[in-house]
Amino acid sequence: MKKIEFSSKAKKKYFKLLFNIRNLINSKLKDLQYKKRVDIKKLQGYKSCFRLRIGGYRVLLELQENSWIVFDIDTREKVYR
Repeated sequence: MKKIEFSSKAKKKYFKLLFNIRNLINSKLKDLQYKKRVDIKKLQGYKSCFRLRIGGYRVLLELQENSWIVFDIDTREKVYR
C-alpha cells in the first residue's frame, strides 16, 4: 500500500472544492491506495506522472518509490494548461 501525499498547491485547491467533490476525490484516492480499479492514465511526455479522472475533475499524481504525490487538482479544462 502506497501513501498519498499532497503538495502545498494541491492542498490549497483541494480545500477550495465543494464538500461532495472532496468526498469523491477521497474515495477514489483510497481506491488507488488499496489497488482497486480506478480510471488512471500515464501522462504523455512524463516519466512517472499520471492523471486520475473523477467526473469533470482531474487529479495529477506523481509516482515515487513508496508514495503517490498529488501535485494538482482542477477541472478538465484548466488542469492541463
